[in-house]
Amino acid sequence: MAENTSSFLENWRMQSRKGLLELLMLRELTTGDNYGYDLSERLKNILGVQFSDGALYSVLSRLTAIQAIRFYHEKSKSGPARKYYAITDTGIVLLQQLERAWAETIAATQTGPDRTEAEP
Repeated sequence: MAENTSSFLENWRMQSRKGLLELLMLRELTTGDNYGYDLSERLKNILGVQFSDGALYSVLSRLTAIQAIRFYHEKSKSGPARKYYAITDTGIVLLQQLERAWAETIAATQTGPDRTEAEP
């Protein structure tokens, strides 16, 4: 039984961290513009989980569609031009909203019948 719960817990951790991909991607872009591969590697290190490049580019595409980020091409010293991503003013507002929602989620998990109400 402990092995089953261990596997369940590990899967839950991985899914929870992947759910934070948008928030962490926007936060990472506040430190400066970045290209897809480097952004992917940095987020994998931050989250401690592996995710496909397809998952990363899907999030980048969704964030671009709502104008939270923009992209531009820049020549590379080696190889083809790289597609860089930058956070926009809309993205900064969205990041603040996501961080507030995340804080509320954490606060909600810390309240209950045997706990005092936490402040978000």
